[in-house]
Amino acid sequence: GMQPREREKESGILSLSPEVTTLRTALLQGDWTRIDALLSNLTFLFKTEEHSKRAKFCVYRQKFLELLESGDTHKALECLKSEVTPFSSNLNELQSLTLLVMYQTPEQVRLNAHWPGAGYDSRYAVLESLRGCIPPDILLPERRLEKLLTSVLENQVRESLFPYTKQSAPSLLEDLELNRDKIPSVTRVVLSQHDDEVWYVQFSYSGKYLASGSKDKTALIYDVEKMFSEGPEAAVVQRLVGHHNSLSFLAWSPCDTMLLTCGNDKTTKLWNVKTGQCIKSFEKHQEVVTSCSWFPSGKQFATGSIDKFIHIWDLELEEVVHSFHLGCRVSDLSVSKDGKLLVAVDYEKKIRIFDLETKREKITICELENITSLCISDDCTSVAANVVSQTLPEILLWNLSDGKVIRKFRGHRQARFVIRSCFGGYRQKFVISGSEDSFVYVWNRETGDLLFSLGGHTASVNSVAWNPADPAMFASASDDKTVRVWGGAAPLGLGCKGR
Repeated sequence: GMQPREREKESGILSLSPEVTTLRTALLQGDWTRIDALLSNLTFLFKTEEHSKRAKFCVYRQKFLELLESGDTHKALECLKSEVTPFSSNLNELQSLTLLVMYQTPEQVRLNAHWPGAGYDSRYAVLESLRGCIPPDILLPERRLEKLLTSVLENQVRESLFPYTKQSAPSLLEDLELNRDKIPSVTRVVLSQHDDEVWYVQFSYSGKYLASGSKDKTALIYDVEKMFSEGPEAAVVQRLVGHHNSLSFLAWSPCDTMLLTCGNDKTTKLWNVKTGQCIKSFEKHQEVVTSCSWFPSGKQFATGSIDKFIHIWDLELEEVVHSFHLGCRVSDLSVSKDGKLLVAVDYEKKIRIFDLETKREKITICELENITSLCISDDCTSVAANVVSQTLPEILLWNLSDGKVIRKFRGHRQARFVIRSCFGGYRQKFVISGSEDSFVYVWNRETGDLLFSLGGHTASVNSVAWNPADPAMFASASDDKTVRVWGGAAPLGLGCKGR
């Protein structure tokens, strides 16, 4: 590559003036003779007279300590008297330096001066303290250019849909350009093992399994690898049978060993994923259980129901440890990834945000239309919710800290049914949703732009889920009794499993 000096010539920017470069080198080498000569000539360097004094004090204090440490007390005292003292504005500072002369050994000097000793570290610290005294256009902050360039690249990654781009890495030479083929938009697998409408779908946290819940009263667990290697028929590893009515919701435990399912028979069931056995059936709600969500600890979970209650269950105690009475029906709920908030949606067009520590309602957001479902982002900053409308259904994105709307996503149809959306992709850069027109919709989360409406299903799409371990895979569940798994038309690269 180009040498720094050549680079400076080319850019017309000197990273350091020659005098400063000489001073820096002399300082880091502890070349005091050279430093003395430089400091007497370099008065123009400093911001003000005060800064000049402070800088010289720092430099000469270092010289004094180095002389003292090396055992040359006579020279050290001379330096203290004729070089340190004239530039000191603080008597206490001077006094404590003078007292150091009493110490006999280098260890004692270092210990009592709170100073690491002569060498690169302590001299570099002096250089850093000069930074405040010399204007930045003369002494460029250390690694300034590197910091600027890094922030340019980070901005590119943040503002573009990287890594769904033509370039495989950000570069200063060109802007990142979207490559639509890298965004999942092609059906890779169709799973048709349910006997009725599929209402819910969710990947396990490891991304190895997919689960679906259906009106046929069962939940199915699929092995994602097998789906591709052996085909859809071989992919089903468990069929969870036990509910007496439609199954509308399910939730993987944080460690993926258990699965919660709930639905229209008013119960919530806990299953062992490996064996397919029902570990326990939780019964307390008087009506349909609409939703459930694990706490990040994996020791508790919450359930919400048409009976207007949210119950928090403890797994070991096998009982409810706290209940919220909402005064109206609960249509969906979710616990944030950090375990701090519980967010619920009720039948009175409200999003209700509870603080799980105090168990108090923190923020209430009121909407004009019914809200059917919600999803909290992994970074716990925002919540997306589907708002029903005959004319203009929307997915609204709210800020969780103040309840303000950040963005609106439009284009899908949702006039009557519960339709679910979610965040997904690399750094959750997308919002995806089902729709009553049988399409799956994909938006850019940052801009709200609609990127795709994807055909394939033949009836309403109820639920979507992005694979947390694969930025190039999501699934959709439909009234057409199938689950579709989608991938990109081109591989993602990035060392991801993008298919």
